[in-house]
Amino acid sequence: MADSGLKERASLADYLTITPIRILAAVGVPLVAFFLLWQSFLFLRDTDANRVLIVAVALLVGVLGVFGLYWVMDFVTSQFPERISSRVRPWVFVGPALSVLALFLVWPTIRTIWLSFYGEDGEVFVGFDNYEFAFTEDIMLEAFRNNVIWLIVGTIGTVGLGLIIATLVDKLQRRSESVAKSIIFLPMAISFVGASIIWGFVYAFRPEGSE
Repeated sequence: MADSGLKERASLADYLTITPIRILAAVGVPLVAFFLLWQSFLFLRDTDANRVLIVAVALLVGVLGVFGLYWVMDFVTSQFPERISSRVRPWVFVGPALSVLALFLVWPTIRTIWLSFYGEDGEVFVGFDNYEFAFTEDIMLEAFRNNVIWLIVGTIGTVGLGLIIATLVDKLQRRSESVAKSIIFLPMAISFVGASIIWGFVYAFRPEGSE
């Protein structure tokens, strides 16, 4: 029983020791990286150097800076005892990705929901008035309907067509296989032609009364 109690206290002590390190590893890496990259951005923005040089330095700082930061964090993690470093190291590499996802996905979602209860200036609290407008006005209901139709038809159509073409390529005879492959690569060639024609129409447009 005494040994069991000692093990539980040791496990609790390890947990209390490791948890702050995990949090520091998960939050500290992206914060330090953001600070360094932001300072580099400010420096490059204020300099009068050649634009090509600015881009080269930005890529150098971004790639090597982030690589060096991860390498340092991995080295620091390796200095801990094995039972601690093995638990902390995954957080060093996964933590930044989770933090970036939280910053660019979770926080904007929460912020959007919060602002949905305010007026168009974001200062006057209007409660559920925006939701009432969204679910009662004809123009909003039409937009919802079009999005649902596009979501269903677009998803089923693209996935279904992709499966059909893949089956044709995989199962048909050699003569038919060339036709199926042409169907796959033809849109890639047509897209450039179509884009060029569209831009040609855009630049060729002359408003009424112009020469």
